[in-house]
Order: sequence, then structure tokens, then C-alpha cells
Amino acid sequence: MWLGSKLQGIKYLSDKEGFGPIESSLLGLLALILAFTFSATYSRYDERRKIIVEETNDIGTAILRIEMYPDSIKPYLRKDFKEYVEARIDYYKAGTDDLLIQTAINKSELVSKMIWKRITDASKNSNSLIFTSQMIPAVNNMIDIATSRDELRQARVPSSIKWVLLILILTSSLIIGINSGPFIKKGLIKIGFAVMICLSSFLILDLDKPRTGLITMENAERKIDDLLKMFD
Repeated sequence: MWLGSKLQGIKYLSDKEGFGPIESSLLGLLALILAFTFSATYSRYDERRKIIVEETNDIGTAILRIEMYPDSIKPYLRKDFKEYVEARIDYYKAGTDDLLIQTAINKSELVSKMIWKRITDASKNSNSLIFTSQMIPAVNNMIDIATSRDELRQARVPSSIKWVLLILILTSSLIIGINSGPFIKKGLIKIGFAVMICLSSFLILDLDKPRTGLITMENAERKIDDLLKMFD
């Protein structure tokens, strides 16, 4: 009853004074926030995809350089690198399970320390100085990018921006609904507005969660899966 009287009052004001300027301003602000949020989420999505490909290249380069080592150390390095690749695959397959993600991170850190120890021990041998000087930067890049990738995984659109976007959508929808007439043509416009806003919001939320939803990193992650073929 109270809500109905309030809405009638708002409707009366809209008929008398018009919500045109307010409606235009809100829609302009909504368009700006939508564009900004979409740009931020897509940018992060693209960065996550690129960093997976970059990590694949770094690991692949280090694996290829194992062949420079003598047979006395080569099998151990191949075993360690295979375990590292499997740990990185587990990191993605963990999805949004924080415990599994941390387990995969711990495993990859442990194996990377073993790899680092092997190549630094080998560097003390003057006969392996040349190929060790090439392997160390490759392994260093491989370790560093794992940290960068995990940091990027946690980079999300701030919740405050999402709340502002939601409030703008609700407010704009309310004013458009009140300010529109009862004609069928305007009703279809309102439905179209609601559908497009919902789709845009869904796309933004989906892009901001690359491990769940419709848009994932599955295609990029297959590049790391393919690294296991290098050990056949």
C-alpha cells in the first residue's frame, strides 16, 4: 500500500516535470560504467590467456635445454621437469578450490627448487658452464612467471564497482519503467533494454571468473598439456 502510493507519487512527478534529463544522465553514467568494467574484465582475461602461453613457452624452452646436459644428469632433470609440468596442469584443474590450488602451487615450488639445485650444482663444473649459463635464465623465467600468473588469477574487478553497476542498473530500470508509457512499442523497448543489460552484466561477470562459467582458459591451457608430449 505504502509502496504503491510512493510509486504513484513518482509517476505524478514524472508526468508533471518529466524524468527525461535524469533518465539521460543515468543511462549515460550506466553506459560509462559498463564500458569501463567490460574493458577492465576483458583486459584481464586477455592477460591471463597470454601469460599461460608465455609460461608454456618458458617451460618448453627449459625442457629443450635439458638435452645439452650429460647423460649423468639428464634423466633426473627430465623427471623433475615432468613433475613440474604435471603440477602446473593440476594448478589449472583445481578450478576454484583454494586448497587444491595451494597444493598445486606448493608442489610446483618444491619441484622448481629441486630443478634449481640440480642446475646450480652442475654450474660448479667448469665443463658445463656454457649450457648452464643458458639453462639458469630459462628456469628463472619459468619460476617467476608462475608467481605472476597466480597474482593475475586473483586480480578481479573490485566489488565496489560491481555494486555501483548493480545500483545504476536498478535505478535506471526503475526510472525507465515509470517514465515510459503503456504503449506496446515502448513495452518492447523496455524488454529489449532489460535483456541487453542482463546480457552485458552476465558477460562482464563471466569474463571476471575465467575458471568457471562459459568463457574459460581451456584452449590456452591445452598448450601446457601438450608439454607432456616432449617427454615421450
